[in-house]
Amino acid sequence: MGNAAIAGKTQRRGRPPVRRPAQHAALLDAAAEQINLSGAASISLADLGARIGVTRSGMYYYCADAADLAFQCYVRSCTRIGEDLDAAIATGGGADDVLAAFVRAVLGPDRPAMAVLNDVAFLPEALQADIAKRMDAHVRRLAGVLEQGRKSGVFRRLDTDLAARLILNCLSFTLVSRPWLARRDDPGPRAHFAETVASLMLNGLSSDKQPVPRCDIRYDALIARPINAFDRQQTAELKADQIIASASRLFNARGLDGVTLDDVSAAIGASKGAVYHHFRDKTDLIERCYARGFDLYDLMMDTGVKTGATPLERSAIVLHLNAQGQMSAAPPLSLQPVLNQLTPARRGALTRRAQALNAISEKNVGEGVRDGTCRPLDSSLTPQVLAGYFLGLPQLLPPGADPIAIADFVVDFAMLGLRTRA
Repeated sequence: MGNAAIAGKTQRRGRPPVRRPAQHAALLDAAAEQINLSGAASISLADLGARIGVTRSGMYYYCADAADLAFQCYVRSCTRIGEDLDAAIATGGGADDVLAAFVRAVLGPDRPAMAVLNDVAFLPEALQADIAKRMDAHVRRLAGVLEQGRKSGVFRRLDTDLAARLILNCLSFTLVSRPWLARRDDPGPRAHFAETVASLMLNGLSSDKQPVPRCDIRYDALIARPINAFDRQQTAELKADQIIASASRLFNARGLDGVTLDDVSAAIGASKGAVYHHFRDKTDLIERCYARGFDLYDLMMDTGVKTGATPLERSAIVLHLNAQGQMSAAPPLSLQPVLNQLTPARRGALTRRAQALNAISEKNVGEGVRDGTCRPLDSSLTPQVLAGYFLGLPQLLPPGADPIAIADFVVDFAMLGLRTRA
């Protein structure tokens, strides 16, 4: 809902629209933090008003409802991305300098919370289209920077549109993954993290003269399991698994708050009652999706560790499988802004699993740095950046994209970065 609609609502309440800019900014900051921790649907005008010292009725000076407030947060995120890109381009440096400046601005230590564009499908369709139009404009401008870099010889030849989308997606999902890994959010670590992201995007993970490792393992074959149609318990489990897989696909494409149980039942061609037969409610379904998701993440990590001949190969295989998985019909549920909606016990269990996976990847990258197959990077932060290359892919790409081709591109981008190599 736009500003005109807000003004109309406040006029009907018989109150003049009075906005204090500083208070409005504080509201958007608080709402963005809430969105990033618990999703857009978790916004409570009363709670946010109490947090910034505004009465419930006073909140209507600033927004019409929770959806409008979420929209304002998303618009501000889009605006800031555009401003950061403008400022980076205005520095007048080469394309690599522009990209580094852009990354530092988006992830900078002085940046207030920026709402991650994960639950945009929570909004009415017209507002979703508005956000998509804004982001498409940023993709075109960033792709233009990459193309200029290619023409000048600074960047290598690659699909600049896809690379621009991958960069923006990575910047977004590194913010999503921070609470999952219990990362500190004070200025020192944030500045260091921004430098790690910029370095990986520009120079890649692999050291010079290392070929890009191949992955011939197929995600769909890896997760397949034999089914005995005459085993009633296994058949019942299969039905629940099909619901979980379909729900995970919808959640990954539209965000947790952009999907209802009606959407899930429609996707599997069943009644909502069939969903309730296996799951208590949407929260139960989400928790079961994450339990399955982390089982799959563990499987892909274990497969990469066992089959890769070098640390670099192991990283590439895990990355390739995860990119395939996110683009498949039965993906693992990606990390999303949901943690504060879960019980402390469930939240703790899931974050521990995320941290365990990150620790394995960190160990692997560290070994690669020591044996020379990986560039000297901060091995504790690199896995979080690499995860940003595959988490969110279904929201990034149109339906029907080839999972293998996308996974190949993701691995190539992650291994080599943007800069031309000798």
